[in-house]
Amino acid sequence: MMRLWQRFKRRGDPQARHQLILHHLPLVRFVQARLPISLPSAVTPEDLTSAGVVGLIRAVDEFDPDRAVEFATFAVPCIRGAMFDQLREHDTVPRSVRQRANAIEAAYVELSDGGRKSPTIEDVAAAVGQTPEEAERTMVAVGLDSLVSLGASYRTPRSSHDQTLESTADVQATTPLAALMAKERDGILTEAVAALPPADRRVIVLYYRDGLMLKEIAEVLSVTKARVSQIHARALFRLRAHLAAIHQSRSTRRDASRTVPGGTRHGQSAGLETHTPGPGVPSR
Repeated sequence: MMRLWQRFKRRGDPQARHQLILHHLPLVRFVQARLPISLPSAVTPEDLTSAGVVGLIRAVDEFDPDRAVEFATFAVPCIRGAMFDQLREHDTVPRSVRQRANAIEAAYVELSDGGRKSPTIEDVAAAVGQTPEEAERTMVAVGLDSLVSLGASYRTPRSSHDQTLESTADVQATTPLAALMAKERDGILTEAVAALPPADRRVIVLYYRDGLMLKEIAEVLSVTKARVSQIHARALFRLRAHLAAIHQSRSTRRDASRTVPGGTRHGQSAGLETHTPGPGVPSR
């Protein structure tokens, strides 16, 4: 396989490029089979496959075989992203539903106290004037948004509010900084998953850690596949809101520690040094 990459990357051999694409086509089927959402009526499985192939071709063209990363690791986010673009193009969620979803997420962020609490769906629903059933339907309705924004994704402190993990993390990066950021991200994701209600957490663990398909999870939990899809969408919405709360809390702490006008820090007089209190330690 390395010879094909060398022929394509070093000589621009179109036949080698074609063979690389054909060899990795199963990745498209793999990604498509694991998308945990129902297709909109305007999108056929063939449409999604075609979009995935476009993502695969882009991955082949952009991949650097000299980096210590497997091609599949690099290509899967590209394929998934292309499929997400296809789905978003035909997303028909009404604006009113998105507004309700934004209100629910904002309420979750406020009630979670910077990620230290895990508000129930009853608490969040009451805060926005909805019943728990209405709130859950809204979470499920914007399941694609949650899936795309998580990817299953985390907004890193240095990313803009709308960036996804795929767009902010270079999977070919092998620098110490990249490794440190990945370790921090994994820790925060673990914390967010642990804060989920038991049913939501179990679906997330079975799907993302154990690699089960939705149909298999339905058999394990003795529920329908449609119900597993609903729980998955609800769980991703909660994860997104929980991570947003952590991000907001960290941003607030960073802003509080920055230099204030006049060249001094909070609690610091000119010419005098002081230490910045750690998390959970009140400023004097």
